[in-house]
Amino acid sequence: MSRQLVAIAKAPDHGIPGTAQSLQWVAFHREYNGAEKFGAIIKWGGRLYVDPDKFLAWMATQPRISPPVQRNKSTARKPK
Repeated sequence: MSRQLVAIAKAPDHGIPGTAQSLQWVAFHREYNGAEKFGAIIKWGGRLYVDPDKFLAWMATQPRISPPVQRNKSTARKPK
């Protein structure tokens, strides 16, 4: 069984939901969200590729794609 890998930029053309930019965001946080460990996003030869079948299976089980935003207390709004 051969494995189909698709470049991040061309992934939306292969049935993966989202834009190329949103997939780059997921790929940027691939260590946090587990996409790399699951095998959904693979770095090979300095480029990032998506395995469409594994990516869709990973998306079905993954509730969070990026780390939570941490606010600085000095910029938080003060209650009125």
